Amino acid sequence: MAKSGKKYVIRQDAGEVPEKDMLKYKNFGKLTYNYQQVSGNIHRKPLYKNRRFFLWLVVAILLALLIWEVAEKESHTANPDGQNIPGVSP
Repeated sequence: MAKSGKKYVIRQDAGEVPEKDMLKYKNFGKLTYNYQQVSGNIHRKPLYKNRRFFLWLVVAILLALLIWEVAEKESHTANPDGQNIPGVSP
């Protein structure tokens, strides 16, 4: 039967890490750059100024209007008199 529990070992008798090895991992320039990337604007340009995004937005809106118009025409052609459809309550 497998033992459940921690899967790591903490070494308490490990010696001090030399200063030379610690300085190798200290990179505050990269840390501040990553912070500025996360905390700043995600997009370089505003979305309305991005031509590709604006084009896709216009296409999506026109497609939605086209689908809505087709659905409206189909509902009027299916029931031209405005009478109640059997089985559907108003």
